[in-house]
Formats: sequence, C-alpha cells, structure tokens
Amino acid sequence: MRTPLVILAFQVLLVLAAPAQVVVSLRPGSEWPTGEVVSVSAAGVTVKVGGRANVVVPWDQIAGVPAGEWDDRNVLEEIAHDAWRARIRVERGDFAGAEQLLERLFTRLEGEAGPTAELVSEGLLAARLMRGAQALALRPWLANLAARQGEPGREVAQRGLPASWPDIPLIDRELLLSPALPPIWLESPALIAAAQSRWANVPDGFAGLATLYRISMQQAAGVPVDAMPPRPADGDRHQFVWDLVASTAQDASLRSLSRDRLRSAMQSGPAAWVQVWCRVGIGRSLMLENDEESWALGVAELAAVPAAYERVVPYLTGVAMAEMARGMLRLGDTKRAVAMRRLLVRRLPGHPALDWEPLRNWNVSELDQPSPEAGSPDIGDELGGVP
Repeated sequence: MRTPLVILAFQVLLVLAAPAQVVVSLRPGSEWPTGEVVSVSAAGVTVKVGGRANVVVPWDQIAGVPAGEWDDRNVLEEIAHDAWRARIRVERGDFAGAEQLLERLFTRLEGEAGPTAELVSEGLLAARLMRGAQALALRPWLANLAARQGEPGREVAQRGLPASWPDIPLIDRELLLSPALPPIWLESPALIAAAQSRWANVPDGFAGLATLYRISMQQAAGVPVDAMPPRPADGDRHQFVWDLVASTAQDASLRSLSRDRLRSAMQSGPAAWVQVWCRVGIGRSLMLENDEESWALGVAELAAVPAAYERVVPYLTGVAMAEMARGMLRLGDTKRAVAMRRLLVRRLPGHPALDWEPLRNWNVSELDQPSPEAGSPDIGDELGGVP
C-alpha cells in the first residue's frame, strides 16, 4: 500500500528511558516506537520497548545519531542521511536519483540483517527493475531475503512506491519472489557476466531458488549450464519456478513435460503475475522446438500477454512482444514481425528487448519505420488478427 510522505517543518525529539537520558532524533512522520537505547550499529538503533523484544529502528528514520560513545559515529550519520534521502527519492519516483545513493549503501550493507539493509536492498531492487537492468536486480533481491532472515513470520514492508510502479508488489508477501524479476532473460553482456560470476550472500533456505535463477541465466547467456537440482516436492511454493526454468532446458522431453506442468499451474488460480510468468515460459519453450507448428503455437501463447497484462508485468510484456516478432520472422511473416517490433518501440520505449541481438540488427527496408499515426492501436488491429 502506498503511503504518501508527510514532510513537517520540525523534528520530533524523543527522550528514551535510559540511565543517561540518551536522546534520539527521529525523522518527521516517524511511527517507530520509543524505548531505551540498547545499541547502535549499521543495522539501526536498537531500543528496548517495555517488556517487548528489542526493536531495531532503521537509519532512514533517524535524524541524528544518539549521544554516546559509539564506534564509527560519522559513518553511521552518513548512512542515516543517505538512507533517508534515498527513501524520499524512491517514494517520489526519482529512481535514477536514488540509485547512486542506494548503491553506496548497498556496498556497506549487503548480507546484513535488519530493517536498514532491507530498506536499501528493496530500494535498489526497485531502481534497477525500473530501468530494465534485470540481471543487476538479482543481487538486491537476494540481499533483501537475507535482510529478513530470522523473522520468517514478518510481512514484507511494501514501503511507499510511486504511481509509476506497475500493478504488482515489489516483493510478493507469500512467495518472497519479485514479480518483476522472473527467471526469464534476454541475452546481454550484463547477463553473461552475472551468469559466470561467483554468487555470494545467498540467504539460508533459498539456495535452491538461487540455483534455479543461476541456471536460467546460464541458459539464456549461452554459457555452460549447471545441473538442474531435483524438482521440489508437491506443495512447494516455488515448484512452478523449477518448471519454468526446465521449460527451456536442452532436453526436449523435459521441455514438453514442463510446459504441461506450467499449464496445470495456471489452472490453479494463481496471481495474475504468476500466470504471466507461466504463459511466457510456455511460449518461449515452444519457440525452442524445431517445427513451425510449435512456433505458431508459441506466438499465440505469447500474444495474450501484451493484450491483457502490460500494466501487470511490463518487462515480460516486452519479452513476449520480442519473442513474437522473432517467431513471426521465422515463420516468414515479415510484415507482422515488423509491426510487432514497431509496437514494442511505441508501447515500451527503452525496454531491454530493443537491444536484444535478434531484434537489434534487423534490416527490413522501409517497413521498419515508426508509424505516422498517433495513438496506440489495439494489438489485434496492429497485427491483423493474431490470436
């Protein structure tokens, strides 16, 4: 739920019940509890509230470091200031302005637990997803999971996101996946580097999921692929992720079986973004087969995404459109292929699919020019009745 930031012209001074009357200055509008200061660290200011467990107040809420002989006082004040500035910029939609601050904080806090590390990783995840840097978004997502370690029952914060954010949560409360970060990639230098790099700070309990993401990157990047781990047992909340990654495996029989499982997952009534993940997975898997019938079925499967889900998962909408354009070209339907690429440029300018090698170097004469008509026509009209 998005909460508008209320900026007041004064600071709220809270006197905490410590023997030395330690005073901490909170940011305007802060709703964090008061209590006795227990400790100060990069995680935040830990306070003891009555008979309850200690609470860690994140640094973005702290206007000044409490009085006391704390180590690295200047560093902590810098973290507090940068975290506050970054949060404000994210809330008003200035992701480009927030990203540099968040990257600096992330180098200090990656792998740490607590609300400040959660805030930073969450903000950096959003900033990178908003500019289409999917491969670079993986580390902050994993870091966000690590920041929540030890508190499995606590819900994801879902801090204020601007109206420009798509109609999906940044991180799903139940699955702890980022709906805008599926294990579906377009080959790029950043992807190749991420697929070949050493992954550190994978949180406990998520090693299997991280392995699946790594394999999906390797498959898309064209580098040696690790062995698939065993499929999770029935009832596992991430079973469909395994099927999604397996749907693009080299083994044709495994691809076919995985497509059937993804279709079954779609029938169970999951969230809209899960359905889009499965549908795009099925369509891309069909594109890997060697017959034109499969390619045509893949195009038809993918067509439902830009027709109905653009606002839900813009990244996958662009991937679906790019794969459709390539599929149409392979089927010999150059006119519709070019129309789809043109529609991608119009609807999602700046999408990473436009730099994808299969689309970037097209040379199809004057057909590949922006349409002079204004507006954004229906996808069915644009493509002349593609299902």
